[in-house]
Amino acid sequence: MEKLSIGAAHLLNEIIDNRNDNNLPDMAYWDNRFKRMTVDADDVTRSQFKELIDKKMISVFWADNKPYEMKILNDGWAYDADTKREEAKEKTEKQNEFWRTLIVGIICAIIGVLAGKLL
Repeated sequence: MEKLSIGAAHLLNEIIDNRNDNNLPDMAYWDNRFKRMTVDADDVTRSQFKELIDKKMISVFWADNKPYEMKILNDGWAYDADTKREEAKEKTEKQNEFWRTLIVGIICAIIGVLAGKLL
């Protein structure tokens, strides 16, 4: 799984949080959001939409220079859970590495002490 930029991850959460009764993104919300945006905010938001589209998190059909129809794809729905699972896996790997290093260090110290007493 490819990680999203922070802005794209926030946008994905915003899309998921703003759904209508049919569980689809609320296009009235997005129509209003795009109407209120500054030019700079519009550019940033469009680049974040592009990132989400390129990573197959959402599909978007544009009309009148704003999202007209939007769908959250499987990777978009799974992103948060996948991210948490990856973070937990990385944490476990770091903990395992710590314990391996500690155990090897203790064994080496014991062998050193024993070798010192035998010599």
